[in-house]
Amino acid sequence: MSNNSNTVVGLLAGTVIGAALGVLFAPDKGTKTRQRISDEALAAKDKISEKASEATDSLASAVSQKKKV
Repeated sequence: MSNNSNTVVGLLAGTVIGAALGVLFAPDKGTKTRQRISDEALAAKDKISEKASEATDSLASAVSQKKKV
């Protein structure tokens, strides 16, 4: 379980970093670039929150199953 969690976190971090670098190096006005970064950060935050919630639910389910045994 830990290895899968680390992989997911790594992929999400890589995606966020890649998107941020792509936006930073895109030829656009500063205000638009800052808005894009803000939008990407909010989207990444939502994805991370969703994945954390899924991981919590999965862990709770696993613990529940172990208690039944």
